[in-house]
Amino acid sequence: MFAITNNVEKFSQGVPEKDKLQALVLYASGLSMNQIAQLFGVSATAILKWGKHLRIKAMRQN
Repeated sequence: MFAITNNVEKFSQGVPEKDKLQALVLYASGLSMNQIAQLFGVSATAILKWGKHLRIKAMRQN
């Protein structure tokens, strides 16, 4: 299981930050994590991690 998670993280790291932000906008507008994951070709777990990463980054800038 760890190897699968690790691969998701490596794949997600190649996704541009603007796409990660777009995914969060889609979530805020009502799409499910699974729907967004299908659109971007990643897992729902990756979408959750993008949100966590972007929240931490925003908190550091404040």
